[in-house]
Amino acid sequence: MHPFVYQLGWNRGQTLVPRQLSLGMSVFLCFSKHILRVSQVT
Repeated sequence: MHPFVYQLGWNRGQTLVPRQLSLGMSVFLCFSKHILRVSQVT
């Protein structure tokens, strides 16, 4: 494996993971807000 290619893939992996995490967190927050709203209505 070429070091530069490995470094490039590592950097891409490092930036990809937090993006997926923040996306998952925002979806989870929206989902929990929706659950709270539904539970308050009933």
